[in-house]
Amino acid sequence: MPSPGGKPRREGPMSPRPAGKSRLEGPVSPGLFQFSRRRVFEASEVFKSDMKTATLFRRKVLRPGRRLFGVLMVLAFLSLLAKFALMNMLQGQITSREITGLVQPTLQDISIKQQDAVNKTTMQQRLNDVTPEVWMPPNSKNYQKCISQSNKEKSRGNETHGYILSHANGGLNQMRFGISDMVAIAKIMDATLVFPSLDHKSFWIDSSYYRGEILTLLKRHKVIKFTHTDSRLANNGVATSFQRLRCRAMYEALRFTNEIEELGKKLAHRLRNNSTPYIALHLRYEMDMLAFTGCSHNLTKTENEELKKMRKETAHWKVKHINGRQKRLQGSCPMTPREVAMFLEALGFPSNTKIYIVAGDIYGQDGIRPLEAKYPYLFYHSSLATDEELQPFKQRQNQLAALDYIVAVESDVFIYSYDGNMAKAVQGHRRFEGFRKTINPDRQGLVTLIDKLDKGLMNWETFSSNVKSLHANRTGGPYPRRELMSPKLEENFYANPLPGCICERSKEQTNSDTGENM
Repeated sequence: MPSPGGKPRREGPMSPRPAGKSRLEGPVSPGLFQFSRRRVFEASEVFKSDMKTATLFRRKVLRPGRRLFGVLMVLAFLSLLAKFALMNMLQGQITSREITGLVQPTLQDISIKQQDAVNKTTMQQRLNDVTPEVWMPPNSKNYQKCISQSNKEKSRGNETHGYILSHANGGLNQMRFGISDMVAIAKIMDATLVFPSLDHKSFWIDSSYYRGEILTLLKRHKVIKFTHTDSRLANNGVATSFQRLRCRAMYEALRFTNEIEELGKKLAHRLRNNSTPYIALHLRYEMDMLAFTGCSHNLTKTENEELKKMRKETAHWKVKHINGRQKRLQGSCPMTPREVAMFLEALGFPSNTKIYIVAGDIYGQDGIRPLEAKYPYLFYHSSLATDEELQPFKQRQNQLAALDYIVAVESDVFIYSYDGNMAKAVQGHRRFEGFRKTINPDRQGLVTLIDKLDKGLMNWETFSSNVKSLHANRTGGPYPRRELMSPKLEENFYANPLPGCICERSKEQTNSDTGENM
């Protein structure tokens, strides 16, 4: 969907480069390390002492004569027997203490890899002790990425039938969707992509349009310019090889600049200070969005009139008269800050939860205060980064949106209060990276429950129980994208790249992986 305001919404400069890899290493316990060294030191001292004693005995034997040599050898042998007996007794005591938990195993007993796993498990358990189910990701062990090229695809030559030229337009994620689609379209026609760009107005049932009509034009003229429309692939009905190519372009080849990626990761790290988890909340409660949707619940009469005026004066918004109350009951309105606060509390998130706000200016005289009253630890890129760090990105809304995107993808839980290109892109990326927990609120069911609670028709315990039941299967777990009669009603490919870029593992592979992780 294009930006309601008719202007490109938040974009960031992107540079194609290979995807990098990183590895997180767990710390080694200082206590264990010191304990291990102390035991080695003590053992070595005993060994040195015995050697010294043996040497002295040997010198005494040589002075009186060889007659006493046999006697001294017997004494040395008895000394060794006594030493081994003493060591066995001490080892038994240490084993007993380890069993009772008084002494921890040393680094010689636990490998570094095992110790890392213990540290991570302990940290996760510590988080789960507070609110176990809230932070727990969905079960996705049977699924994995599958975007590699087949041997047949690799063997295809580099022959080109011509060049495709297009101009970039739209907001941040609209451009990313479009560029990834154009990469696949160029591959369908064996064309060279010069400068990809497109918007989201056209839907094509399959790729035959490009192989047929457009490819004929390309061979004839050698260069084709795509202008806005006629440049989107369908969500479904596209060959698997091209679906995988879309994902390679979207999630591996197409990257933000180093400056944006580094600062985005740094902000996520600051949020996780002391290893605490955080929520990234995409709160779509800006003025243009409310005017476009016609939603004015909990706003003043003056604010409602201001929204109507904006909608009337925006020429490309075709619908001018909207029943906001009806749309809210249908679940077609962005959630208000108060509704979000009630939703989070009902799910079980404690009031000290860190929440990163992915949004523009919140509209209304109350603004974000109803959410802040319940969850005071709210953060923005402006509060996490210094003025010096943000200076290169100021007045560049799409670059700031790129920072928000990175922090949202890296979050422990992502929640979006309304659909949009940012929500689609983030949730799809999180699915691709292993189905990180993403909560998709059932807005229609929620407003019904909230209205009943406000009217006194149910108590808080009942409300919270119903909210949890309503969202038990809305946490970003794996399910296949479905093809519908109308492409516009289908789930966006980049919001759920299953099938196409995510595959179900074989039972043998799943069992093998499970055995390795135990």
